[in-house]
Order: sequence, then structure tokens, then C-alpha cells
Amino acid sequence: MVVQNHTTEQSKRMVFVSFASSEYSRSATILNSAEATNYNFEYFEIRSNFVGSLWEIYRILQKSKSTSTVFIVCSPSHLLTIPLRVFSSHPIVLDAGWPLSDHIQSSNVAVKRRVEHLKNHFIDWVSFSISSLVFLETEEQIKFICSQAKRNTKKYALGYTGLNESAFENIFTQQPIELKGKLEKNYILFRGKLNEEAGIKLILDVIKLMPEYNFVISSPNIKDDLSFDNLVIIKRYISNSEIKYLYENSVLTIGQMGIAQRIQKTIPHKAFESAYFGIPYLTQMTPAILELYPSSKHAFFLNELSAEGIAAGITEAMLNKDLSEQITKNSSTHYRDNFSQEVTARSLFSKILKN
Repeated sequence: MVVQNHTTEQSKRMVFVSFASSEYSRSATILNSAEATNYNFEYFEIRSNFVGSLWEIYRILQKSKSTSTVFIVCSPSHLLTIPLRVFSSHPIVLDAGWPLSDHIQSSNVAVKRRVEHLKNHFIDWVSFSISSLVFLETEEQIKFICSQAKRNTKKYALGYTGLNESAFENIFTQQPIELKGKLEKNYILFRGKLNEEAGIKLILDVIKLMPEYNFVISSPNIKDDLSFDNLVIIKRYISNSEIKYLYENSVLTIGQMGIAQRIQKTIPHKAFESAYFGIPYLTQMTPAILELYPSSKHAFFLNELSAEGIAAGITEAMLNKDLSEQITKNSSTHYRDNFSQEVTARSLFSKILKN
């Protein structure tokens, strides 16, 4: 078990528990904000399986007998709500972000997918039921969860995933070695894991259709056998300095182009990244993405989800520089005012500390 402490004079104490490290996704954004704003918290990373976690949770509870303690179970560790509820009467906040049952894209074995889907539905139902407050990543996600069953809507609160901006502050940019001698800047960027949400087949068709533009795909699980004259592939996890370089030297970011149901309810990391770095974003118009990019004044939206439709969106963005600059300005302002790390974290902490 790995422990991080940050103690202040504040009366209420937040105890975060997770199977993942403090640098994982939503946790990094929240914890860096908690430290910067002087909140009283501890973070426990539990490195054992569920059975082993029972003993670790018991040890944590022995240190947390104060009635002013509130436990926050971090995503994707929904299972930890169970031992916390069994052994403790403290308030439990589940920073779910999304239901575990959303994540079934990784397996190609039909039976395994069904079993995993049922298991995750059960974990969602139990963890949501026994938590006093559940954070979900978008308003659309909250609507979806509450529509699935007769749930107490007051239990669910909005907590955008946002971006761990502190990871990109005061660091130098570093050009990925894959780009050296090939491509310096003015490319179209697609970043992220290649799952059912990505729509990589469509994107590759677009790259074939548009030899006049250069593209960069940065994905740790992309196939090795892709080769196009106007494409550079980065097939590994990259550092924050390299991520910063990719954005600062790109001219357009391509969003998720798949047809998975989850796309309607989620805002991908790269959407927040693009708004933060000030890069125009080309995306499907979904209910969730409209929470971050509320109109065509903030992003480029597809008229049609096809290779030709994406190519048309790229052409509009690349040929209309004035429009791209205005969209970038609007999206950056909207992000800073409503989705910055400070804004989203303060909103989340204020809701947690009311428990």
C-alpha cells in the first residue's frame, strides 16, 4: 500500500483510496488541485486484489476513526466501496466518472465480453447503491444512469474529468523522435488508444483521401503495418513534454470517430487537451461533447460520419484560417471559464465536503 499525506488545519479530512496510482486519469487532476488549494487529504494506493484489499482497508480505517473523515473511492476502483461500507459508517463518495459497464471494448471474445459486461453491471449497481454521492463525468452520463432504474437523482453529481494542467506547466517541449527529420509542425493530430470509440478505420481512409495534408497518430496500441507517405505514427506511451510538443505544433485535432454508444455520454481527454492548448477540434456532435464545445463557434462539427464527411470537415478547418482562429479563441475562453483544473476541482471539493 502506497500512502500520500497532505495535512492542513482544515477540520474535514478526505481519504482517497484506489487500485490505481495517484497519477491515473481523474485522480491526477483532483489530487494536484487538492494539494495546490491546501485541502486536508490522504491518498492510499492499494496494490493487492480485492481479497487482499480487505486487510488494507481495515488498516486504513484504524487510522481514520475521526467522525470528520469522508472516503473518496477513485475511478476505476468501484469495488472498494464494498469493504468500506462493510467496515465503516463514514460517508463514501464514489468518483466513478463513468460506469464500469461502459468499458467492454477491449476484448474480442464474445463470451468473455458478456461475462465481463454482467460483472461490471453488478459492480456498478452495488457501488452506486452504497455510496452517499457518485460523481459522473457529464450531464449526459447522469441522465443515462438515472434513466436505467429508479435512482435517487440527488445522489449523482457532475464532476468533469478535465485535465491535469499542472503536468504541463513549467516544462519544456520535447519533439518525439519519430517526428525528427520527417515532420516538424502544421500537421493534423489524432491521439489516444485505438478502441471502438476511436474510429481508426475511418481516419485511415481519410488520410488516404487527403495526401496534401500531413497527419500524426499517437497511440500506444496501433498496428505496426500501417504506412502512408503523409502519416507519422507514434506507437508508444509518450511523456508530457512530448504531448505538449504535439499539440503546440499541430493545426487541428481529430476527435473520436467511432459509433460506440459511450461516445454519446463521454468527453475524451483529447477534447480537454485541445481546448487547453488552443487547437481547433473536429468532432462528432454528441450530447456530451456539446457540454465542452456548446456550438459551432467552439469546434468544427461533422455533417456526416464518413471518410468524405471527415475530409470535408478537415478542408473547412484548414482553408478557413479566420474561422479556425475564432473557434480556437472561443473554445479556450470557454474552457478557462468553465472547465479549467481549478474550476472543476473546486466544484468537486465543495460537493465532497458537504457530505
